Amino acid sequence: MKKALFIIAGIIIVLEIVYGFYTDQQTGGFFGLELNIWAHRVILAVLAFFIFRGYSRIK
Repeated sequence: MKKALFIIAGIIIVLEIVYGFYTDQQTGGFFGLELNIWAHRVILAVLAFFIFRGYSRIK
């Protein structure tokens, strides 16, 4: 069950990053803060990296 949650969260974050490129957004929201879209994408990419890394470490 825990592996499924990791993979679902990772896919949602990757889709959010792709959607940000597709819609050509200028700002992104992160916990209620308006950020530059590139800072938002970097934060999401780092988060996705750690989620997939955690997924790979679960047995």
